[in-house]
Amino acid sequence: MSSVGIALYRRGRALLAGRGWRRYAVVNRLNEFVIRCVRQREAIVLGHPMLLDPCDSLQLSTRGIYEPLETRVAEELVPSGGCVVDIGANIGYYTLLCARRAGPTGQIHAFEPAPNNFSLLQQNVRRNGYRNVHLQNAAISDTNGRLSLFLSQTNHGDHRVYHSENERRQRILIRALRLDEYFGDQLPLIDFLKMDIQGAEGRALMGMRRLLQSRPPRAILTEFWPLGLRRAGTRAADMLRLLEAAGYQIEQLDQLSGEVVTLSPPELLARFTEANGLQTNLIARQLQDLRP
Repeated sequence: MSSVGIALYRRGRALLAGRGWRRYAVVNRLNEFVIRCVRQREAIVLGHPMLLDPCDSLQLSTRGIYEPLETRVAEELVPSGGCVVDIGANIGYYTLLCARRAGPTGQIHAFEPAPNNFSLLQQNVRRNGYRNVHLQNAAISDTNGRLSLFLSQTNHGDHRVYHSENERRQRILIRALRLDEYFGDQLPLIDFLKMDIQGAEGRALMGMRRLLQSRPPRAILTEFWPLGLRRAGTRAADMLRLLEAAGYQIEQLDQLSGEVVTLSPPELLARFTEANGLQTNLIARQLQDLRP
């Protein structure tokens, strides 16, 4: 499909924005059909030429941006010369943004366990000429060794470290690392850490306890999905307690309002539960960095 089709699709989305059309199943099915027709394998994404996965799972060719609110927050939190950790880097969307923001004196550590995603991540970093990125074909978890990864065929951003009920997924073995082990005795001052690993965030946090206790990252952007956390072997309440104990103030990135809102852990646990299966993204900032 030509760039004209992409432009028409984006124009249509803009005209329908805010009208509640996503409430209707038939409209969602039509939207998915149109996306399949117009999506491409390459795109210019916020100035970066990128190779996309076969499903264009992040819808970068059709939308041109992924998670606009999270993107804005990430760019605000990465300073020139900063250190960034990208856990679940996928094909490199946040890796590239952070590499540009940090500049040649910065350091980006990107981790992606799925082989096909990692290959695209490597190519996207290389084609954009970034030399400040360190790539690891591995998952960040609470153990060193091997883990099972269950692959989604329809969404390459939805690979999981646990078996999904009522789904048939290919299972592969991947390398797993504790972040504490990866950095060893040379713990850096991390300005920004991003995690989007489909419920395995709690296990990743447990594998960086020493980092959180002695040199906690200044800000953590993380997915918060209580049902996924439980399936991966942890609890949402424990994840929030671990962040609070490390000195973080926790805020929700509200997609509907486009704002960052402060919610207490009890409010988050009441709104996002295992029973309702809802998920959101959180930004956790060190309280000492929030002082005037």
